[in-house]
Amino acid sequence: MLFWKHRVPAWLWNLHCRAGGCLARPVDSVVIPCTGEKYVEEGALAARFAARSLPSVKEIILATDQPAGAFLNLPAKAVVKTLPPRATIPREFEKIWQSRVVKIQAALLARHKLILVMDSDMNLLRDFQVAVRPGAVLGSFRRGKMAAKVKHHAVPELQDTRRPQRAWHLNGAFLLAERETWARLSVEWLRLYLSIWNQIPTGQPPTDQLPLAIALDKLGLATVDLGCWVNWPVSKQIGGRPGRIPGEVIAAHGGFPLEEWQKYLANPDAEMVFHDSDYTRRERYKA
Repeated sequence: MLFWKHRVPAWLWNLHCRAGGCLARPVDSVVIPCTGEKYVEEGALAARFAARSLPSVKEIILATDQPAGAFLNLPAKAVVKTLPPRATIPREFEKIWQSRVVKIQAALLARHKLILVMDSDMNLLRDFQVAVRPGAVLGSFRRGKMAAKVKHHAVPELQDTRRPQRAWHLNGAFLLAERETWARLSVEWLRLYLSIWNQIPTGQPPTDQLPLAIALDKLGLATVDLGCWVNWPVSKQIGGRPGRIPGEVIAAHGGFPLEEWQKYLANPDAEMVFHDSDYTRRERYKA
């Protein structure tokens, strides 16, 4: 039995799973939320990397508001599934708001047991297996108190929760869980997202991280830290200068311009030049 549920170390989780007869296994479904025309190319690239790196994956789903014909050169296992936009009050960050709605619901489109939901600018670089049990979500953690996002507002949903006050939070770029866990999490996550951001002034950029932290608490889910290799930030690590991606990296997050990835596909040891993190902050989080 686990004595805590927040940020369980991978080594302890593996011991816990082995003791219960739960073995590591490959991912069944990769789901890539991809909202907006400008993100189609990176979503298609992420699908190609997923097919290349996970030979046993059963399906790759692009969850989007864009037409299927916009996604070019998709691998055979990839399928485009459209989620219509949700009606909302006028807001400054409308595109960001809608993209989070698609992301939160995306896992429900998958048909198989072990589901990975990852950002459209994340590329899987090598195969991996992981032990997963019901009631657990696996990913990587980043520093930052999620409650600080709404520190100037009264948010009743924060009552009786702990994770939003913690110094480390589960990052939403790479989330791995079983289908039954996703069925519970997605519904509660969406409910909280809509509730929280419909009561906060529309001039504030909405984040899905705060309602995720609250949902994990309310559902009593365990969260497991797989470490930095499943969410390796390209721009922070090698952005702005020539650099190589370490062989330990499972999933590389970011990396622009996209054309640089062709060098990696030709030779994983190739030296590449990506934009630095200032580009990500400037270009990726516009309304």
